[in-house]
Amino acid sequence: MNRPQLRPLVFLLVLLTLLTAVSVVFAAGTVSTTCPGSLESRFEVGDQGRVAREFSTLRNAPAGIPIAYKAYGSVFTVVGEAVCANNLLYVQIDFGDGLVGWANESQVASEWGSNLYWLEPVTAVTPTPTTPTPETETPTPETETPTPETETPTPEPTTPPTSEPPCAASLPPVLAVGDTGVVARAYSTLRDVPAGNPIAVYGNGATFEVTDGPICAGYGPLTWYKIKYADGKEGWASESQRVSIWGSDLYWLAPAD
Repeated sequence: MNRPQLRPLVFLLVLLTLLTAVSVVFAAGTVSTTCPGSLESRFEVGDQGRVAREFSTLRNAPAGIPIAYKAYGSVFTVVGEAVCANNLLYVQIDFGDGLVGWANESQVASEWGSNLYWLEPVTAVTPTPTTPTPETETPTPETETPTPETETPTPEPTTPPTSEPPCAASLPPVLAVGDTGVVARAYSTLRDVPAGNPIAVYGNGATFEVTDGPICAGYGPLTWYKIKYADGKEGWASESQRVSIWGSDLYWLAPAD
């Protein structure tokens, strides 16, 4: 094959490479031109959003002191424009429960991965307009129909299969029922059942009482304890992991000193 015949093939290969690179950039998000540690902001004041990953840290100021941790799916309203601090973009948000603060929207590089959005926009629900019905009164004969007393059962949360320790994916247990414990890492996720649905997130240093466990459940499986925090909230939390995206041989919970 001579050189003139190779030129169209080379051109096509270059074009395909460029298109692939552009598609990757748009899929992952574009790096902010004003704050290169973050991706471009996707929020404007008044937008609704939600926590897009395991948790989000709410701070008293951009890159400030943590004041709360909000779990995946928590919904908020944006009340302040994005501000760059410590090379990251922070937006001021209101969770509607009295908590207003600043949260990091995204990171180009972090210990959890690359090109991550911690917060994401959600579409606000628009109420459907209703047509008013004219008020008319139809006389109803006074009859009393006895209603049988029935109790609607409350659905129980589904508990994954469990077993007794040792749990293959966790380190040896260090807590026991009756102990006072503490969140030993950046945060701990409280769940409705072992390896179940998240119900709250507690930050480093939060104390609790162990009320049940340990048992093995979930992928691995992991060691789980039923614990009760000082604010009265109770649920199940993973004590430790041998291997995770945050590192190896980690205790999420530990005995309080």
